[in-house]
Amino acid sequence: MTTMDDIMKVMLQVKEAYPDMQVVNAGNPTWRLRPFKEWMGNSNDFLYDENGNVIYCDTADSFYDGVKYINEMYRNGLFSEENLAIINEDDAKQQALNGNCFIYEWNARPNQLTQLNTETQKNIPDAEWACLEVPDDAAAMTRANAGWSGVFISKNCKNPEAAIKVISYLNSEEGRHLALWGREGIDYTLTENGAPSFSEEWQEAYKDSKVMTEKYNNGYFLCTTELDELYLYYADVDPEVVASFEKNMDKYTNYPELSVAVPTSDSDPGIIYNKIKEAREAEYVKLYTAASDEEFEKVYQDYMNLLEKIGVNELNSYMTERVPEIKELYGF
Repeated sequence: MTTMDDIMKVMLQVKEAYPDMQVVNAGNPTWRLRPFKEWMGNSNDFLYDENGNVIYCDTADSFYDGVKYINEMYRNGLFSEENLAIINEDDAKQQALNGNCFIYEWNARPNQLTQLNTETQKNIPDAEWACLEVPDDAAAMTRANAGWSGVFISKNCKNPEAAIKVISYLNSEEGRHLALWGREGIDYTLTENGAPSFSEEWQEAYKDSKVMTEKYNNGYFLCTTELDELYLYYADVDPEVVASFEKNMDKYTNYPELSVAVPTSDSDPGIIYNKIKEAREAEYVKLYTAASDEEFEKVYQDYMNLLEKIGVNELNSYMTERVPEIKELYGF
């Protein structure tokens, strides 16, 4: 499957061969149908348009293309409206673990692919998941990663000196690696290139997320660098699997300024943004499940009118003015 059309054709073949299967698991509220929108270019809440202005993603042409593709999936019976009503990620994952879907949307990391296979094969020994590569005809995709969560010491901390020592240690190379990779010489050794090579016991535990959490509990990511995290996911992974993930790299461009510039929730543009986020999920469902082309066009136009009424043009103007300031301030 190398194009969006190929993916649609294969999904329809699966539907014909397994009519009772939920071909596309659209139940994960975190990732719901996101790949299909991203592959059309609607990959971040804020995007640069062809003139260099910053716009809210749902006002871009790529949004129309993405939801139109998804609507075609729905009208072909590839996912159900009931599936869209799932709000618990574990419920959606259970469908995948029980073999009740063909496409499951989750994190695209080699270790988590291994975990998904391990857990599924407990129920269906011959089952095997594979990562669906980004289609060749996918649009260029935008990321706006500027980090994860901050670490702060509360004013209510009874022993700030001890807290400072702990955070300082975790921010050191030794502390970072201990918290994320385990004990050097026991859980991992460093190769001549400085990359970790994990013990067989560690690699075996990583096949099952529950076992990994209970045994090593390395999911806090305090003071972790991106490189440390990448080594965690890709060290000791089958080279063929790594190669399949590498093919996706040139499709993405990261613009951290697009996330740093997002307005605070109590500001006027922030209030507009929050109102849009509150309204959009219900509008998405209407677009996904439109019964005809005519209904889709009406629902789409109604949504565009709603965005304009809420104030999306003011939000776009704010972001277009703010982003250059952020780029200059942080040197992006």
